[in-house]
Amino acid sequence: MSSIFDNAGSALAAIAPTIAGLFGGPLASQGVTALEGVFGLTPSAATTGAQRQAAINAAFANATPEQIIALKQADNDLNEKYLTAGVQIETLKYTDTTSARTMQATTKSQLPAALAILITVGAAVVCWAVLTGHTASLDGAAGLSIGTVIGAVISEMKQVTGFYFGSSSASGDNNALISKALDSTPPTIN
Repeated sequence: MSSIFDNAGSALAAIAPTIAGLFGGPLASQGVTALEGVFGLTPSAATTGAQRQAAINAAFANATPEQIIALKQADNDLNEKYLTAGVQIETLKYTDTTSARTMQATTKSQLPAALAILITVGAAVVCWAVLTGHTASLDGAAGLSIGTVIGAVISEMKQVTGFYFGSSSASGDNNALISKALDSTPPTIN
C-alpha cells in the first residue's frame, strides 16, 4: 500500500492529511478504502493489492475538481471519526490502568513488579548493545529486526512507567501548548 503514498504522497498529504497519515501503518487499509470510495472504485474479491494501488494511482492522477473536493470532505469526515473515537480510546486506556492498579492493590501480587524489572533490564540490555556497537556488524534484515525490538521494548517501558508513576493526556496537551507558544511571535514591550 505504500506505493500509493510514494506515487502521490505530497499531493495527497496536502489535500487529505488524515488519509495520507494512514499509509505505512496498521490502518493503511482504511486509507485505501477511503480513496476507493472517493473515486468510485469497487474492487472485487479477486482484485490484488497491486491492482487496487494501480487503480487508485490512476484515479488520483486524473482526479476531477469534484473528486478533490470529495477527497477533502472524506478526509475531514475520517478526522472527525478519529477525534470522536480518540476520546473513547483515552477513556478506555485510563479505565484499564485504573483496573490494573486496583487489582494490584487488592492482590498484592509480585508478578507485575517482576515483569516491570524484566522489561526494564531488557530495555537497558538492548540499549547498551546498540550504544556500544554490538549490533553494528548485523546485516540489513537483522538490523531492522533489532530496531523493531528496540521500539517494542521502549514501548513496553512506557507502559511500565505509566502503571507505576501515572500518565495523562494532559502531558501531551502541555507539549502542544508549549509548542504553540514557541511558534508564536513574542509580544513587544513598549
